[in-house]
Amino acid sequence: MKRIDKVFQGLWGIWQDSSQEALVEQQGTSASELAEVLKLTRANVSAELNKLVRQGQVIKIKGYPVRYLPVDIVENIFQINWPDNLSEVADIKDYTTGNEPLKPLKIKTNPFDLLIGHNASLKKAVSQAKAAVHYPPNGLHILLLGPTGSGKTFFANKIYQYGLYEHLLQEEAPFISFNCADYYNNPQLLMSQLFGYVKGAFTGADEDHPGLVEQADQGVLLLDEVHRLTPEGQEMLFYFIDTGRFNRLGENGFQREAKVMIVCATTEDPNSALLSTFQRRIPMTIQIPAFNQRSVKERIELVKFLFGNEAKRVKRTFLIDIDVISALINAINYGNVGQLKSQIQLVCAQAFLNQLHAGSEIKISLTNLPEEIRTHWRSSSQNIKKSKEITAYVDVTTVIYPDKQPESPEEEFGGLNIYEVIEDKVRILEKEGISKKEIHQYILTDLHLYVRNFVNSSQINYNLLKFVDPVISDLTIHLKEIAEEKLAMSFDTRFLYYIGMHLDSYFHRDTKEKLISQFDIEEVKKENPREYEVAQLFKAAIEERLGIQFPEIEVIYLTMLLVSIETLEEKQKVSVLVVAHGNSTATSMVQVG
Repeated sequence: MKRIDKVFQGLWGIWQDSSQEALVEQQGTSASELAEVLKLTRANVSAELNKLVRQGQVIKIKGYPVRYLPVDIVENIFQINWPDNLSEVADIKDYTTGNEPLKPLKIKTNPFDLLIGHNASLKKAVSQAKAAVHYPPNGLHILLLGPTGSGKTFFANKIYQYGLYEHLLQEEAPFISFNCADYYNNPQLLMSQLFGYVKGAFTGADEDHPGLVEQADQGVLLLDEVHRLTPEGQEMLFYFIDTGRFNRLGENGFQREAKVMIVCATTEDPNSALLSTFQRRIPMTIQIPAFNQRSVKERIELVKFLFGNEAKRVKRTFLIDIDVISALINAINYGNVGQLKSQIQLVCAQAFLNQLHAGSEIKISLTNLPEEIRTHWRSSSQNIKKSKEITAYVDVTTVIYPDKQPESPEEEFGGLNIYEVIEDKVRILEKEGISKKEIHQYILTDLHLYVRNFVNSSQINYNLLKFVDPVISDLTIHLKEIAEEKLAMSFDTRFLYYIGMHLDSYFHRDTKEKLISQFDIEEVKKENPREYEVAQLFKAAIEERLGIQFPEIEVIYLTMLLVSIETLEEKQKVSVLVVAHGNSTATSMVQVG
């Protein structure tokens, strides 16, 4: 890492969790104080700090001694915009408190300017979106076209932010997103979600309920997978587009009004998926390119952006080998950004687990990549050449700082920080005296289960099983077929996680001694005879395929896991079966989870 980067990271680390009161009282950190922390000379630290001041990343507070603060820390703590030309001040409180505080933090940059490819692959799309937002009197409705995971929802959010930036939408204007596919099999329920319903409109309608159109009044409504709307639904929607009026389901003789910009998104050909009368009412059609249609430069920027999201979540600096970036953009022909995103989440989470106690930096190398990508990369005669080709855009080691990343939509992380989960569970297991190797295997299994929450179900098998030995992966698929036939039920890809992750963990342990002791084996057999019979078939298949002796205790574990998976299928929700070194450990892990 360059010295200037180390200095900035050190300064940022001192103040990242500070309060307004502490910042105003202490006024920053001096070069001497920072030099002592970093074990560098004061002269070198002072020189780098002044470079950072000239670059606009650090504020100099001219007192005795001179002190320094990162600009973004001040902006975040006080929720203000720090002027670009203000690099030196006498007292930080003069600009953060008092009679004339700085303006509250708002959208200060054109949101489209922050889009990767806004001047290249997305240039036409951005131009069209701007024109649609500005079109009088209330803008034009928009249809976004593009493959799954190409970024249509992200682009729609930028359209909304651009409306706020240009003051064409009020500050409190809502942005409502709705996936029409969620209610595809129930057209009545789908329409009730869009337009609302009145009490008694259908069985279960116990009270009046406003629809999304009402909720999006004065704002933007995104209808994803709009091709899932029935012809009747499309007709109701274009009536609203024409008149601005609608009725709740079950409502007669009363018309409601709303002013909404509608952004529709679809992966399908609109000429075959949408009514021509509906298409005519959506005058602006915007094409979003697939990941593999973007330039190498843009793909690299997307990779860095996605790594940046994870660095911000984990609150550590990432040091990424150039070969990792080259492998990610070349080894797999990703169909969309969504697949790349989930892949990077897995890579970062695994690197985090491997370097949990390694300090403030996490190194990401080829060893952190899924086996399939590593194998492809190492077998390619062009890998060195490809890495050289991208040196125009990245260094040998790319440094990603957590503090320099742009804000991401909240739904990006589904409300769950898997890195905090990992840290909490490791802390509990360490207190229980469990060895580091066993902790690693427990958490690695949990890691894949948690990451699953961020991955579209259609991509689960594609992504997660790449971290499993290919032999185990194939075997798990075979076991799934056995279970489905014998239990007369269909399992989704969660079966592959729970069984596959456990088997992979079992075969990578140095010892195969029993890890589960505190339950009644005979009781498990008695209460779950069908599942135990299937687990016995699993045992036979495992021993035949791998040529090993599979212990009875593992058959019991698989029995319990099957019961858990069946419950999952019935409840359609994620639950993790925790069987560890005793009741206290298991209980603690469940509480953390």
